[in-house]
Amino acid sequence: MDSATKNWNPILIVFAVLLAALVPSGCPTQNAQIEVNIDGLPEGAAAKVLLSGPGGTIMVDESKTVQVAAGTYTVLVAPANAPQAIVGNLYTGTADVDSVTVSQTSGGVVNVQYAFAASGFLLAPDYGNDVIGVVNLEDLEDGTGPSAEWWAEGFDGYTGVALGPDGRLYVASYDDEAIFVIDIEDATSNGAVTPILVLTSDDLQGPSGLAFDHDGNLWVGEYYNGTVLKFNDVASLTEDTHRDADVVLTVNTSQGAEHFYAISDIYIDHNNHLWVADLDVEAIYRFENIQTYSGSTSRIPALFLTYYWDDEVEEYNILSPMSLVVDRQGRLYVGNYDYHVSRFDNASSLSGYQDEVPASAYIYTGYVYPHMVTLDQSGALWTAHYYGELTRIVEPESLTGYVEPDLDIDGSWSESGSPDGGRIIFVPTPDTLFGF
Repeated sequence: MDSATKNWNPILIVFAVLLAALVPSGCPTQNAQIEVNIDGLPEGAAAKVLLSGPGGTIMVDESKTVQVAAGTYTVLVAPANAPQAIVGNLYTGTADVDSVTVSQTSGGVVNVQYAFAASGFLLAPDYGNDVIGVVNLEDLEDGTGPSAEWWAEGFDGYTGVALGPDGRLYVASYDDEAIFVIDIEDATSNGAVTPILVLTSDDLQGPSGLAFDHDGNLWVGEYYNGTVLKFNDVASLTEDTHRDADVVLTVNTSQGAEHFYAISDIYIDHNNHLWVADLDVEAIYRFENIQTYSGSTSRIPALFLTYYWDDEVEEYNILSPMSLVVDRQGRLYVGNYDYHVSRFDNASSLSGYQDEVPASAYIYTGYVYPHMVTLDQSGALWTAHYYGELTRIVEPESLTGYVEPDLDIDGSWSESGSPDGGRIIFVPTPDTLFGF
């Protein structure tokens, strides 16, 4: 990875810490002004300029004058992402001052200049081959294959990868019942990488699927245990750690939902809702208000969406779901253990027990076993298949019924492929904390 990419990791770590302090209630009177001028970002990209001073931290995403309390403010410019690229080219910025002091009678000015720093890349967990596949997305063309693959010695069976708000990568090792953490610098390595630290727990039994919530806490799906685990404040860890999970979530079945049996993936959406795909139950769960969960807790899911035979297209809406992703419009995409990706346009508004909901679209890429799905910033659908194929479909929200659309990209993410849990992700993501 080039030096520009390496340099943004410590910025992300500081940014994640400051974001947690964004303007609390009861802040001092806002009787002063800071003019923030931002340049160098492509159209539609949101800046991330943090002003930290009296009363907390303010984030500025565009050129504007902000009202603040009088005092001295430190200035931090966090990385931003291009919104319309295949997946976010990274832009890093610099400010012309490190701090600014303002009063009721004297305002301040901060000028920020962004510039291109690095292109994005895709990561795919490969359970059978014990590697993370890497596809560099710079100048990506039809037929492009994997550019590298990496692994950590002593850890096998990768079933999830997630980029934390601290800028580090978290990888689930199913076989070793552990989560290992690597530096973002190693994310495009070709060969063995050395973990920064390893997280283990007596609660971890077959981790499958990783996701971060809006507070930066790590959630882990459990294939064996029939639980979803939450580990608070993993960004503060600096060495190997063995600890209990802060939340152990099971299903309250009183309203018809079934217990977890074999979780294959989890996802946390822009509403901070937790989605769970269970391979053997053949269902998708949605849990809300997850920030209130603590300890061992049994909850009724807000949604239990299970399999249904759609006579119109002669397909199951869900069939052994392997991965899932939800866009900001509430559309749910499910990668199934058969021939198609299912899209449910109204999934975020569905509630309760649902066993007669046809998919809005059954999307067939031409390849079997579309195990791992994700969306890029333009809303295009990416699918990583069991045998290593990688496809991209633009405007998947426009598709209806059973359809085999044109492929914008038809390449590969692995020489052979053998995924069995988790999903593909992009680095850098469109928004490290809040998804697509």
